[in-house]
Order: sequence, then structure tokens, then C-alpha cells
Amino acid sequence: MAERHHPSRVSRSFWIAGLGSLVWLLLRSGTNPRRLAYPCQRTALLSSSGFVGYTASILGTAHFSRLLTRGIVLAGTGLLTLTILLSAILVGSQPLVAPVYASLASLPGWTSPTAVSDVFVVPDVPVPECSLDGGTLPGTAPCNTAAYALRDRGVDTLVDAMESHGDYFYRTTAHPAGILGANNVVVIKINDQWGGQGNGDGRGRLSTNTDVLKGFIWRIVQHPDGFTGEIVIVENTQDENPGWNTTPANAQDQNQTYQDVVDAFQTLGYTVSLFSWDSLNYSRISGGNVDAGGYPAGEYATGNANDAYILLEDPAGGGTDELSYPKFQTANGHYVSMRYGVWNGTSYDADRLTFINMPVLKKHGMAGATIAWKNLIGFVTIAGNAARFGSWDAMHDFFWGYAGGANRNYGLIGRELALVRHPDLNVVDAIWAAIDDNTYGKAVRQNVLLASTDPFAVDWYSSEYVLRPVISYDSQDSSAARAGTFRDATRTNQNSASAVWPGGSYPYIDLLDGYDGNTPSNDEKNQMNVYVAAVASPTPTATPTATTTPTPSVTPTATPTKTASECVSDVNGNGTGDVADVMYTASTAGCLVYLPVIVATWHKPWPTVTPTPTATQTPPPQVAGCDLFPADNVWNVPVDTLPVDANSASYVNTIGSSAPVHADFGSGDWPPGSGRPIGIPYADVAGTQPKVTVTFDYADESDAGPYPIPTDVPIEGGPDSVDDRHVLIVEHDNCVLYELFYAWPQSNGNWTAGSGAIFDLRSNTLRPAGWTSADAAGLPMLPGLLRYDEVAGGAVRHAIRFTAPQTRRAYIWPARHFASSLTGAQYPPMGQRFRLKSSFAVSGFSPHVQVILQAMKKYGIILADNGGAWFISGVPDARWNNDVLHELNQVHGSDFEAVDESSLMVNANSGQTNAVTP
Repeated sequence: MAERHHPSRVSRSFWIAGLGSLVWLLLRSGTNPRRLAYPCQRTALLSSSGFVGYTASILGTAHFSRLLTRGIVLAGTGLLTLTILLSAILVGSQPLVAPVYASLASLPGWTSPTAVSDVFVVPDVPVPECSLDGGTLPGTAPCNTAAYALRDRGVDTLVDAMESHGDYFYRTTAHPAGILGANNVVVIKINDQWGGQGNGDGRGRLSTNTDVLKGFIWRIVQHPDGFTGEIVIVENTQDENPGWNTTPANAQDQNQTYQDVVDAFQTLGYTVSLFSWDSLNYSRISGGNVDAGGYPAGEYATGNANDAYILLEDPAGGGTDELSYPKFQTANGHYVSMRYGVWNGTSYDADRLTFINMPVLKKHGMAGATIAWKNLIGFVTIAGNAARFGSWDAMHDFFWGYAGGANRNYGLIGRELALVRHPDLNVVDAIWAAIDDNTYGKAVRQNVLLASTDPFAVDWYSSEYVLRPVISYDSQDSSAARAGTFRDATRTNQNSASAVWPGGSYPYIDLLDGYDGNTPSNDEKNQMNVYVAAVASPTPTATPTATTTPTPSVTPTATPTKTASECVSDVNGNGTGDVADVMYTASTAGCLVYLPVIVATWHKPWPTVTPTPTATQTPPPQVAGCDLFPADNVWNVPVDTLPVDANSASYVNTIGSSAPVHADFGSGDWPPGSGRPIGIPYADVAGTQPKVTVTFDYADESDAGPYPIPTDVPIEGGPDSVDDRHVLIVEHDNCVLYELFYAWPQSNGNWTAGSGAIFDLRSNTLRPAGWTSADAAGLPMLPGLLRYDEVAGGAVRHAIRFTAPQTRRAYIWPARHFASSLTGAQYPPMGQRFRLKSSFAVSGFSPHVQVILQAMKKYGIILADNGGAWFISGVPDARWNNDVLHELNQVHGSDFEAVDESSLMVNANSGQTNAVTP
């Protein structure tokens, strides 16, 4: 368990000194809390060891009385009981293993039949191992792979806990009410007003943790349907912060800034950016009455495409243009209204906008605490506060109310939640909890993450159980569960939200107006379910050695060694959860802790993503109506049962055992805006296509032609490329494949090329021995390219072309050519086939990636050229999801083994095999 720091005992003399400081501060600050930001007051607070004495100006009074009854009944208790019974029966003599999603002693969890909101808590979040300082992945393993460096185990546990309890993070066909759609614009509002400030252990810890942000972004792009949207990190610091690159940052490596995180994701091809809403503070547009029909002035629908804050007049307030929200164009060109959604030029798509609120847990001198609802002060603009609210002090009266204030019960943030925009999810960063007021403070490492769709519920829990216990003074004022400052401000905003919630279907908890006790109220606790989820031990990464992993000195009986997707399995394939599935989960090492998940899905349909093999003859893959060689061709037969090559370990190590698989294809272009499609394209032409003459640099190893090249033929890398410039053409009437390397059109209509090859797709005939083709190995290229239609169709029925940095001066069947001067036995020859090990678990990947991985297991990959390590080839297609293809980076060289396919050969000059495809 990670070490935690606790406040030391405070002597009586401290409180005497603190009382003196309190008197002085009250005399000097009077009724103007803003003076507490002055340097002399800050110095007084520091010299008195953090004792803060002003609260009188923000003490609460009673609100109007009301209590909404709830009638939601959950069956969680019954499922948990059934889980424990099943564990005891199935495990037998083994000790009972506690479910992963069970309450822990240090942070309480509970369920209630009258709950209206769920709160998810992850304690003991592991310390991150990798840093993105400088905006790139580290250069050494294991942090040099995106899947390792970008994920955060605490964030993963938080999202998994939500999914397992029906608060679905991902919006899919199976879960249409999920928070995050695959094509959404995701706006993440962090807390960075006091970035780089603080004292002692709190230095730099007053802003949202960049490790948490990094892990959350990574989890977003792992959408099971493939994330094709955009992620924007936003904040309005009200001009208090110097920028996104401020250090020390709140991270394990305090040099890792928000800019570094975004740069690293952008370098990997993800659409992630930063947008400072500060830039909109002085571009304000009065939009009219909040209750008026139609769209406010300044909205996109009214013809205004400028970035701005829209101000809304609220008749219930005592000011002018009290409410506000931003509209802005993202780096990827999306027009976003934070009230209405994504503007497509003619209408708004509200469902395409996901709003994530990500505060850091902090004590606050005026409001009591900064958590979810208060972090939304960075959603609005306070610019022009004198004209809009009367003064700076009066503005805070609108926010949470001062005793006797004119707008005591207004609750501006609550009205924003109801009338403008509420977050789709609130994620509270309590890795470090700031325990002193505002910018002064120290912080305590708590290693906790929390989440809820209800900002008031997550604030109630995190303020009471995570923040309050570590505050040495005014601790009660920082809890929404006890009488005091933060409860008063929270209740003001919660009341204002519920009073005007559209349709009357208020979705959040109600803080009791009549309760001002010194302990949490059971009536409030019963309005929420709190699920405390333990972080599972990491699954060991694959290693090229055969050594046995040492057994830990303490057996981690309560933590799983497998992921939920590996364990929660429909083992008998009947489409529903039943006893067989429970027995599998209970009897498989590392899976027992997922029994609550399997029980919860009892008799519910199971998603199926892995193609079911059939016993019938598998037809060969087709392109343009032509078979890509006969079914018994070496490209099209399985190698999953063939023996491992004797030099497998050497080959894998030479190519790179820790190097990740890279999809050298996708959608769009790379670099962005270059006009260079990602992958190797091909053209489909009819037999009537006119043929042209091609002049070759390697004419003695090329097929003379002519070649049916259309004027608009796609060229690898685009028409301006100076790289391989492959041109592939299928003439579908006669099923002939034409392939060119380094092809250039000439002004007279003819072409030049480095080399060229022509293949009869109905024949198994190979190139002459020693001859190249358009590929270094003398093989055809198109049969080894991944195409979107076959992946989307659920089955890839051929081997996949790949490259390696160094190859041997040799080739093996079915290759016909080498391209190296290296002779060492450790270098793989051209034509060497590899396959993904059968033990590699594919269930945790997106469906399209699973299809590719299954093909790697069954048909393998063929070394065809020199190039990047484990770069697999495919056809560019706008339908590819590049974020999904990036999941292949989680597969490494050590996950492959070389195959000895010599037993398949019928004739050295033919690609025919003696295998019968299933």
C-alpha cells in the first residue's frame, strides 16, 4: 500500500497563536474576503502555520425546506450475497477471495435501495512509472510504448468499475445511454488556476494531475468502437495562470505539463489539443434572456462563427447577464457550443458533445473546498464582474451566497447546471489533496480517484472522507456532509439547480435543508451508492526469456492477474451467462475476483467479437471479384499448427522483442495536411483499360508489360512522394495483378519504374528464382495487405505483409529474392513467416483489432521487405479508425514466434501447398 502522510498533532500553543492570527485577520480583512489575497494577509496566514480564521462572512443560513422522495431499488446486495456463496462453493478448500468491487476499510462503500446517484472510488492508486516530459514517449522500455506509458491503472479501474455497475462510460450499440460516443468531441475541463503555486509538499499540486489526465485521455481513445472524435482540454483561469507549460506540475514527474501530455498524444496521431477559455473573457456577447425562445444572439445558428462567451440575462438574479458559457472552434475544426452541442453548419448535435469535469481536491478559504461544482467557476467568465454583479465581492454572493447577501440563495453554478450545461461526468483528482487555503498551501498525498455523474454526490463523499480527515484546521468547513462553509455553499447551488431543472426530473442528490449536524446524515448517505474498487495487480508484460516470474512474498489473493475481458467469458458460446461461465471464472487463476461481474450479467446477452471458425472449406480472399490466388496458395493457408522455427528466438530478438507492432496504414494522411495517404493503395480496372509502356531500372528481373495504368492511378505516398511509390492494379476481367515499384508517369503517357511484376491470380506460379518483384522478397504485395472490408467483415483469411529493419542475404520459400549483405544466422531471411503466439489474449482489444490479431495467429505474417520493425501493411481507407489501429502498439515482438512452413511446400517454384484449408 502506498505511504500516506498525516498531519502532525498540533500543540495548544499553536491554537493560541492561531486565535491571535484570527483576530488580526478579521480586523485587517473585515467583511471584504478579497483582502485575504493581499501579500500581507498571505504572510500572516503562512506565519501562523496555516491557521485560517475567517468564515463568518460565508456562514450559512437555512434554505427553504423540501425533500424529494426516491424509489429506485437495486439488487446489489442480493448479487453480492450470491457471489460470496458461489465463491465458497466453487473454490472449495481455497480461501475466500474478496470481490474487487468491495468496500475497503479506509474508505467506506455502501449501497442503498433509495440511491439516486452512484459514486465510484479508487483508493491506493499506483504511482505512475512513465513521464512525458518533453512531449514524447521515453526512449527506454517499457515506457517507450504508448500502451504502457499512457495508461493509468487508477483510471482504468475507475472506468471498469463504472462499466461493471451499469454506469456505462462508453456509448455503444449495446449501451446507447453511455457517456462517450466513438465520434464525440470530448471537452475536459481541468483545474489550473493556481498551477505551479503552493508551498512545501503542495508546491505545484494545486492543479489537476497530468498523470490522471494522461490516463483518462488514453482510456477515451480505447473506445471499443474505435475513437474517431476529438479531445480538447480547456480551462478559464480568469487570467491567473501563465500557461499550459507551467512547472512544477502536479504529476509524479513535476516536469510533465499539460502541454507535454497533449504533444505526446499528437505525436502519436491522436486528435488532442488545448484551448484556453481565458482568450474568450473579453469577447463577450449579450445573448438575451435565458428563458427566451430561439437561440441567443451570438450563437452559430444566428450566423456568428466567432469564438466568444455568450452572456445570458437571468431574471432570478440581482445583476445583469449573470449566466455565461463558451463557444469556440477546436483545433480540428469543430464548432462547439457548450450549451447546444457541436454545430455542423445547419444544426446542433447535442449528443456528440461530451463534457468531462476534472477538478483537483482542494481546501478553499471562501467556499470551504474546491471540488466538482466549484470547479465550474472555470466554465463561466467573471470578466466584467463590476457591471454584471456589482463588484468582485458581490459576484461571490452570486456563486455561493454570503450571510445577509442580496443574492444569498441564488447559486449561480447550480443554475448553470440546470439551465446551461451540466457535466456528463465528474472525475475528482485526489492523488494529492491540497489542505491549505487557495494558493498558499501544502498538500497531502492521498492516491485516490473518484467519479460520478452527480457533482454534489461526489463532492459530499470526497470532502467528507478524503479531504476533511487531513485538514488540521477548519476541517468541518471543508465537508459538504457536516454543518459549515462548504455544505452551505453546496446546498445553495444544489437547491438552485433542483428548483429550475428542466422537466422537473432533477437527477442529483438533495442535501437536507434542516440538517446541520456534525456527522454525516444517513438520510443523505442513503441517496447514493458508493462503490470502492481496488486496483488490480498488473499483468506481467511479455518477455523474450523463458525464466519464471518470482512468486511474491505475500500472495495477492484479493487482486486479479487477468483482465475482466479475459475472465468474463461466454465459455460455452450459448450467448448468455450461466453456471458454466461462473465455474470458468471461479476456477481460472486470477479470475475469481470477477465473480460479481459474471453474476451481474447472468442471463444477459454476451457480445461476440471473435469470428467463429467453421468446418467448411474456406474460400480464398477476393479483390474486385477475383480470388487472390487459389485457396491452397501459401498466402491463404493457416500456419497455426506448424512447428516453431529453430531460430525463432534469434529472429525475434534481432527484429526487436520489445518493439511494438505498427499499422503502416490507416485513414487520412500523414503528416496531417501532407496529402500522403497512409498505406499502399491499389486500382481496379477493366480489361479495356489502355496499356502503356514502362521502362525499368531492373529490367532483367521485371516483367516487360505493357501495364494497364489509368491516368488517375493511386500512388503510395501520393503523387508527390519520393519514397517507394508502389502502384498496384487489378485487372478484374482476366484476374491479373500488376505491381510496380518506384513508378513515375512521363509526359508522353508512358511510365518509368524501378521494377515490375505481373501475376496471374488464378495460378500458383512463383517468380523465377532470384527475381525481385515490386517487393524486395520477390512476392506479390496485394495478397498480404489488410483491407478494411475484410476486417469489418470479421475475418482476414490470408497472411499479412510486414517489414523488418535488418534481413539476411537469403530467402526461403515462397520468397524469391533477398535485399541485404548481412549473413549472420540471427538475421531473418526474406519470406520468413511468423505467427502471433496462441497464448496471446486478444479479448481486451477492439473488435477490428481482434480480427487482425486472430489472423496473425492463424495465418501469420510474412517478411517481405526491409523497413520498420513489425510494420504491417494495409490499404488506405477513410473508414479505418487510426485510434483503434494504434491498439496494435500493445503487441510486441516477443509475442511472436517464427514458423517452419517448409512442410507445406509442394514445388519450390509454386506457391501451392499440400494443406487443406478448414
